[in-house]
Amino acid sequence: MMILSSNVLANFFIAMLIHWTLRYRIDSLEHGFAGAIMFTVFVLNLAVFTFNPLIFWTVLIPFSIFGMINDAADRKQVKGFIAELGESQATYFIIPLILLIININYWIILVVSMGHILSYETTKYFFKKKGYH
Repeated sequence: MMILSSNVLANFFIAMLIHWTLRYRIDSLEHGFAGAIMFTVFVLNLAVFTFNPLIFWTVLIPFSIFGMINDAADRKQVKGFIAELGESQATYFIIPLILLIININYWIILVVSMGHILSYETTKYFFKKKGYH
């Protein structure tokens, strides 16, 4: 469990879990299991958790804003540059990069985010290729 490995990741993943909840992204059984596991691990390790407001708010606020823009673009409520900005995965690179510039010890957030982008885009590519999307 990555949440156990570092307080940096714990702050990142708790912010992401709240972000996903705000955007109704815990919308299926497998997402519910993943969220429940993350939350349970967090609660079980609450005694050793140290809140890092820099990581937490720097992740929660931009991810939520850009995520909600993406949701609006999916519903065709915004168009043009704003829609493209929301639909891009840039947040998963830019925010971790900013955190890395602020503190080199936050490198693990960039690695996890790059892993997310790689796995998400690869899955999306293969499903489109097979005609599922």
